[in-house]
Amino acid sequence: MPEYMVFARNLYDDPLEQRGTLEAPGAEEARRLALERFGREWLEMVLIPADEVEWAIREESGTEVEA
Repeated sequence: MPEYMVFARNLYDDPLEQRGTLEAPGAEEARRLALERFGREWLEMVLIPADEVEWAIREESGTEVEA
């Protein structure tokens, strides 16, 4: 099942920050689950399919890894 990264912010001056991840069979279900799990109080919430992310540099378990 596809994994989605969830980013959200409360103010336009704030950066989008990752709030968590979720798994869903498709985008519509991912939207529903994100609102259910993370609430509706955000100014913006963005879902990014994890398999579509192109990492330039990624830190995992305290180790920096270049893609």
